[in-house]
Amino acid sequence: MQNTISLGPLNLPALPVLLIISVVAGHLLLRLIYRKRSEDYSRGSDLFFSGLLLFLGGWKLSLLLTNWQTVLKAPLALVYLTGGIINFIAGFLAACAGIALLVRSGKFRLPDIKTVLLICALSAVVLFPLVLLMPSSFTDSPSETGTVTLSTLEGRPETLELTGASVTIVNFWATWCPPCRAEIPELIEFYKEYKERGVRLIGVNMTTTESSVRGVSTFIDDQNINFPVYLDSWGEASTRFEINSIPVTMVFDKDGNLIRQKTGAVDSAWLKSSVRNFTD
Repeated sequence: MQNTISLGPLNLPALPVLLIISVVAGHLLLRLIYRKRSEDYSRGSDLFFSGLLLFLGGWKLSLLLTNWQTVLKAPLALVYLTGGIINFIAGFLAACAGIALLVRSGKFRLPDIKTVLLICALSAVVLFPLVLLMPSSFTDSPSETGTVTLSTLEGRPETLELTGASVTIVNFWATWCPPCRAEIPELIEFYKEYKERGVRLIGVNMTTTESSVRGVSTFIDDQNINFPVYLDSWGEASTRFEINSIPVTMVFDKDGNLIRQKTGAVDSAWLKSSVRNFTD
C-alpha cells in the first residue's frame, strides 16, 4: 500500500487518513442503525472516542520507554515516530483499561461497549476495501535508476551504489526538516547495530534545499552521524527517485531491487523489520 496521500504539495500519511475516513463512515453507518436510539448512539460514540484518546496516549507515551534515547535527543520523535508492535499493544491495553474504568465508574454502561465494538466493526468494513484500492508505492521489478552522481562534503563526486551489499538503505533528508531530525538518532543506533551484518546505510542530503553545505557539515558533526552522507548538490537523485517530500527511506536488496519504501520518519522497529530477511 502507498504510505502517503498527495493533496497538491501536501503529503499526508495514508494509513491515518484512511483510518479517519473509515471511523467517520463507521459513525454514519451506526447513526443509520441507531436512528431511533439516539441516546445509545451518543453514549457509545463518546465511549469510543474516549478509548481512542486513551489508545493514542498509551501508544505515544510508550515511546518514552522503547525509544527513550531518541526522545531525549529529539523530543519531536514523540510526534513523528510510530514505534513497533509493542507500542501499539501498549496503546490497546491503555484503551481497554480506560474503558473498563469508565464503565466501572458508572459513567457508561456495559451495552455501550457493544456499541464501541460495533463502531470498530463498521469502520473495519469500510477500511479494508480502501486499503486494497490504494496503489502500491513501488513495484517488485529491478529499479531502473541508472547511475546517480552525488558528492561528498569535500566536493568529490560519489556514485550512489545500490548493489553489492546484502541490503542497502537510502535515506533522503535535510537539516531543516523536523521529522528528518527526529529520526536521526534512530538511524544512528540502527546502523551501529547492523553495519557489521551486511547492511549499507546511506544518507542523501537534499542539498538544493539547504542554505549552505557548511550548515549540513556542522549538523552531521553535532549529531555524530556514523553512516556516510552524500550531497545531492544538483538535484539529480531527487529527480531520479521522484522525491517530492522528505524524509523518504528506500530499501534495496543486493541486486538493486526496491523492496520497501516509506515517506515520513522511520524508527528502529521499521528498519529492523525491513532487513530481517536479508541479514544473518
